[in-house]
Amino acid sequence: LGVAETVSGAYADPPCRFHRLGAVADSLLGPAVAETGSWVLVAVRGSAEPGHQAHLRERCLTAAQRFMLALACDGVDSEWVGEGVPDAEAFRDAGLDLGAAVPVGLVWCADD
Repeated sequence: LGVAETVSGAYADPPCRFHRLGAVADSLLGPAVAETGSWVLVAVRGSAEPGHQAHLRERCLTAAQRFMLALACDGVDSEWVGEGVPDAEAFRDAGLDLGAAVPVGLVWCADD
């Protein structure tokens, strides 16, 4: 996941975080879905300013694309899921506290 969090720009810390879900996927997505591969949550740092939040989200989407490209280069199939992603409260209830971060989407990764 290291390559995923590298994103160009003048940031002291990357604006996005990638979280391998593991058991959290079972809780939120259901065991049948979670057993078909691995799930990675892509989340972005929150901002009170809408324009800045949109900019951070776009940077995060770029990092997600780079992550999926790296997976493809390693021969791992992946798929982006941007619709119907649970909110931060649902992740917190499932055991993953995102702090001030906002979920952006999920990356499904095929098991090798």
